[in-house]
Amino acid sequence: EEEEEGEEAEEAEEADQLLNDLTSDPLILEGDDTPVPAWSVRKAGAGRYAVAFAVSNAWPGALAFASTKPSVKFANLYIGYGLENTGKSFTPLPMPEIASEPLDVAEEEDTPLDAENEVLKQLEEKRMVEEADAEEGGEDE
Repeated sequence: EEEEEGEEAEEAEEADQLLNDLTSDPLILEGDDTPVPAWSVRKAGAGRYAVAFAVSNAWPGALAFASTKPSVKFANLYIGYGLENTGKSFTPLPMPEIASEPLDVAEEEDTPLDAENEVLKQLEEKRMVEEADAEEGGEDE
């Protein structure tokens, strides 16, 4: 029983760490080092149709909204590129230098057909001699 209570306490502690106040998120430093809160909270509508929503400044495209009347309803939505706002503007790396034209390659003369056939004939004769030697070696045993 004590182990179960310990596990429940750990789970409750983990849940407490996950559900923190919005002000506990670190500030984002914009390009001019101006601190901006991680969340911007706004209200839309009035009366029973009012909706409160929080827009993330750290993760552009993340938003949470809630309404309490007639019943508690809330949702989270993320439509973005999965890139955190670091507060620094994005500057892509410069393109690599364009390669120059390669040097012309000197073409080789094609081997004449007679010379090519001579090489193939020599290879075939060598193969036949090796096969004959292998057969003679197999007959001696």
